[in-house]
Amino acid sequence: AFLEKLFSKYVDYNFTAELENQLDEITSGNIKWVEVLNNFWKDFFKEDIFVVKGMQTGRNGKFFDGGKFSPIMDGPTHLFHEWIATQINIGRKGQANRE
Repeated sequence: AFLEKLFSKYVDYNFTAELENQLDEITSGNIKWVEVLNNFWKDFFKEDIFVVKGMQTGRNGKFFDGGKFSPIMDGPTHLFHEWIATQINIGRKGQANRE
């Protein structure tokens, strides 16, 4: 519910399906991974700057503990980062083979 409220676009089925398509295009060498990441972050910050500002404001709160993840989120977060890194490396290898 938290993510759906603050990041509705990014948890939307159509958005994630399109992102998966773009990752497949990276893997196939049809688009560069840098372009996909640049577009993602450009849109993210443009559309959801209020969320980022809210997170920054929270850093000044007296209960901020340095931004530690909940132990519940450590595993899924690590797996997500590992998956993204794998997709990027697959894309790099594909690009290197075509160059």
